Amino acid sequence: MTYQLGQPPRRHYRLYGILLLAAICFLGGLVWQGRQLLQSHTTLTQSHAYVGTVTANTPKLHTVTKQNFSIGLPQGWNSVTPSHGPYTMYSWRGSGEDVARQLDLYIDTIPANLAVNRLLQITPAGDHFSITGSVSDNCTQFTSQTASSAATGVEAAQLDGVNFICDVGNSERDVVGTGSVAGVNTAVASGPATGEHKVFFAYTDNSNTPDYVLLEDIIESFRAL
Repeated sequence: MTYQLGQPPRRHYRLYGILLLAAICFLGGLVWQGRQLLQSHTTLTQSHAYVGTVTANTPKLHTVTKQNFSIGLPQGWNSVTPSHGPYTMYSWRGSGEDVARQLDLYIDTIPANLAVNRLLQITPAGDHFSITGSVSDNCTQFTSQTASSAATGVEAAQLDGVNFICDVGNSERDVVGTGSVAGVNTAVASGPATGEHKVFFAYTDNSNTPDYVLLEDIIESFRAL
């Protein structure tokens, strides 16, 4: 602001306007240059989505080979002497945390009168088996005890068209038997070299937390040779 004698003060409005306009132009130029730099030197890419399968922490099985078949068993399981009469059978028992678990495998000669507490349905698929459904509830849940079963401790049972024998006299046990529409305690696999074989798996799990997934893994590993 300037003062002259006898004149009212004059403000330099014109100068201020010029300076303000120059500042706006300068800032606009900076913004424009920044956009040009981003467009010419920056490439935006979208990362690819990862698609995968998370597998459960299942125990690794090692393959045991016999004359007519091979089967996968957990590390540490040992062969034990079979205990069920004149049948062609193989038995393995776990160790350590699996010591309460045992698998009995009958092949060709099948105990048609062996009673179990639970049923696992399997379906022949050439030289191996596929699992149908899951391990059933204790068979006492869907059988009605009769006078005959009270005397013998067993009762004929059927689940989804598969016949088996329910051990009503020992309902506190936890023995799972396999079955199919081929007959009681029977499923048939066909090996490329040795032909057809009747097969029956009996799995006993006396642990506090029965592991039926392990049983399914073992059965699915079976191959007739």
